[in-house]
Amino acid sequence: MHQQSTEQEVISASMPLESSHMSVATPPKYIYAAGQLRPHFTNLGLEKESEAATQLLNLKPKDYYDLFTYKDRHNNQPYRYLAEQVSWILSIDNQDAYVLLPNSNDELNEFINTLEVSDKHNVADEVLSVVVGVLGPVAPDELSNSQPLPMVRCQHLYHFTTAELMEELSVHNTTTTSIRDVLTALAPKPNVGASDHERAKNFLAYRYATIYAKTAGLAFSKDESGTEDKDSDQFLENLETKRSNNSPGRTIIDVIFTYQRNVSGRQSTYYTSVDVTDLYPFLHSNLMDYVPSS
Repeated sequence: MHQQSTEQEVISASMPLESSHMSVATPPKYIYAAGQLRPHFTNLGLEKESEAATQLLNLKPKDYYDLFTYKDRHNNQPYRYLAEQVSWILSIDNQDAYVLLPNSNDELNEFINTLEVSDKHNVADEVLSVVVGVLGPVAPDELSNSQPLPMVRCQHLYHFTTAELMEELSVHNTTTTSIRDVLTALAPKPNVGASDHERAKNFLAYRYATIYAKTAGLAFSKDESGTEDKDSDQFLENLETKRSNNSPGRTIIDVIFTYQRNVSGRQSTYYTSVDVTDLYPFLHSNLMDYVPSS
């Protein structure tokens, strides 16, 4: 009887990775969100277990990345079980939003790798984890730190710092100011990436660099005659989203950008469409001139 009880305790302790926590409604509701990920210890015993291991390895108290990835002389990872048994909480705009359940060890590895970036990045630079997953029910109290947080079965996660994002987008000759303007418009706070419109905007914010190039004025450097346009400097004046009816059976979101010239005040409107029908959004149409329907 004692052995059976012990086995049950082990199973219960590893439940954050078990599918029994996750009962997805039909049809599934998808999440495409960006935030900060952190481990949460589901009980005091697990937290003390982590503290003891940290002291044994002479690590800093919250050096979870080095703890979870530590390898002994046999190339084993004796403390990975801690990463498998903690809960992983995603906060958005400094508010806890979701409990993430890794779909497999690949996603768990990405969770752990996020901690390395968080530990080593510049304090003034923000680390963002982009989560693609399926929304589930509200998490048990022990997983959510007694908050009413929904669970998300994470199918994919990638992370970057805001400095890395700026550097990548700057390749397109885009200024830091224009990048931040578009990010602010596409990913307004708070944005939990749960609605079709939020998922479309988050996809564009982190996957479609052409938007930033447009805002930098690259597409407006010449006038109709082909000569240099002195009024090419412009800013993103407005952004809106609309559900498209152009593809029956699919969920298409049109994201409409209105740019305004600094000197003349003349406006130009463009749109791009994102298909958000399935778990992974994708570009349905590239950025093009927008002509409102009558």
